[in-house]
Amino acid sequence: MVDLTTWMGMFVFAATTGIIVAVLNQVFGIGRDLWAVHIKRKSEASYLVLRIAAILEGYAYACASFIGDNANAEQEPDNERQRHRDRELP
Repeated sequence: MVDLTTWMGMFVFAATTGIIVAVLNQVFGIGRDLWAVHIKRKSEASYLVLRIAAILEGYAYACASFIGDNANAEQEPDNERQRHRDRELP
């Protein structure tokens, strides 16, 4: 234990306390920043997943429409069949 009855003992106690508080402040500050980055990255990932799902849903609908349109094409001889089919992919 530090002798707080002398000036030197009080100085050592104050310096030690200041150093410990400064280190704890830095550790908690870095931890808070890392936590904020983690939460932001997680939020952005959730948004991107929803955006990709919406894009893929539109693509799946376009593919289903493409197949449906070509399924109803007129059945003619092989040399004329290609003329009635839609050949552009979605």
